[in-house]
Amino acid sequence: MIVMRVGVDKTRSVLGLTLILYSINAHSQYTQQEIASKLASDEALAVTAHATVEYRVIPTAAEVIPKIQRIIRELHPDSPDQWNAFVYNEQDALVRSRDIEWWRKGDRERVDVFASDVSKSFEGPHADKMSYEAFDGSIVRTYAKYPDEVRGAIGSMESTDRNQVNRNLPFSFLHEYVMTPFSDIIRDSPNFAVTRASDKVKELVEVSFSHPAFTAHSFVARFDEDTRLVERDLYIRTSADPDSDSEQRLYTRTNFADYELFTAQDGSLIWFPTLVEEHFFLDDPTGGDPVEYHSVRAHVYDIEFNAEIENDWFVLEFPKGARIYDKLTGLGWLSGEGSTLDQLENDLSSVIHATLEDPSVIRPTLSDGLPEASEKATSNGPANDWTSPQFRLMMIVLSAMGILAFAGFIALRYGRSASAKQG
Repeated sequence: MIVMRVGVDKTRSVLGLTLILYSINAHSQYTQQEIASKLASDEALAVTAHATVEYRVIPTAAEVIPKIQRIIRELHPDSPDQWNAFVYNEQDALVRSRDIEWWRKGDRERVDVFASDVSKSFEGPHADKMSYEAFDGSIVRTYAKYPDEVRGAIGSMESTDRNQVNRNLPFSFLHEYVMTPFSDIIRDSPNFAVTRASDKVKELVEVSFSHPAFTAHSFVARFDEDTRLVERDLYIRTSADPDSDSEQRLYTRTNFADYELFTAQDGSLIWFPTLVEEHFFLDDPTGGDPVEYHSVRAHVYDIEFNAEIENDWFVLEFPKGARIYDKLTGLGWLSGEGSTLDQLENDLSSVIHATLEDPSVIRPTLSDGLPEASEKATSNGPANDWTSPQFRLMMIVLSAMGILAFAGFIALRYGRSASAKQG
C-alpha cells in the first residue's frame, strides 16, 4: 500500500500532477485514441518535479499469514519455509521504511534515499543505509553508504535494468509503467474496452487495456465523474504467450484519493492525489480471493512542479574513495579514486596503454562480485555538446578503438615486413 500526502507551502506556487480535465458523463463514447490523447496532454503538464517523500512499509496483517503459508507451501512444496519472504513483521517494516528526496526533469530523475527515524532505532544491514541514484537521460549512476565502505555502479538503462523496473515514485504512480507513459500504452494496446462500474458510493468509468510490449500484463483503471484516477489494477497472466488462455492474476492494486487542486506557475489548474495506496497480492491456487501480503505507505511533502532544475543535478558525483562497478564498458570494479566520470576515463586510459604494451591484456579481472541487490521489494536526453560526460566517454572509447586498430595495423605491417626479409 502506498499512501502519498502532499504538504503545501502556502507562500509559494505549487504545481501538482493531474490526469484529465474533462467530463466523463458520456465517457463510454470516447475512443481509445481520444483517451490516449487526453492522457498524453496531461502527462506533459509536469516538466519538472521535486518532492520529499516518506515511505513506510506496512506490516503484514496477522490474519492473512496462515493463508500465505498455505499458498506458498502449495506452490513450492520443496521450499515450505519460503513463505517468510512474503511476510513483513513490525521490525521488517520499520527497518525498511525510508525517507527520500526526489527530482525529475523530462526523462532525467534523481532519488536520494535516507534511513527514516524509525528505522534508525533498529540494528541491521538496512537500518542506516543511505543510497543515491541519478539518471541523466543516458547513464545511471548509483552508490550506497555501508559501515565499512561506499559502493556504487555506473551503467546504461539496459545494464542496470532501469528499463525493466516499475518505479514507485510520484510521477510514475500516475503516468508511467516501466518508463512508458500510460498514454502510449493505451494508444498501442491491442485490447481496449470502456465500461461503467461503481464503488458503492459513486459511479465510475472503467478502462481495461493490455500492455503492447509486456503481453502478459494488463490493467483496469477506474476514473470518477471528473476523470480523476481512483484505482488501477495490474494483472499478470501466468503465461507470457499472448495466445495462452491462462488466467490473469491480480498483482497490485493502487488507490488514489483526496485530490487537491493546485495552481501552476503559469496559471494552469492541475489536480494531484494526496493519498495513494498500493497493495501487493498472492494468487490463491485453490481459487480463493487474492491474498494481500505486502503494502507500502508514502507521504509526499513540499511537492513542487515546473521549477528550474539544472541538468548537472542528474549527474551524480561519486564520493572520493568509493568502489564503483562499471556496467557501462565492462571494466568491472574501478579503483575508487576520483568522481563522476573521471575515474572511468582514467581506467579506460590505463587499459589502452596496457593493451599497447602487452596485447594479451584485454581488461582488468573483476576483483569482486556485483553490488548487492535489496532482498525485498520497493525524453529528454543529455545535450550533445563536447562538455557532456557522455560525449567525453564516447570520444575516449572511440579513441581507444582507433589506437588499438592502429597498433594492430602496425603489428601486421611489422609481421609482413619480417616475413618478407626472411624470404
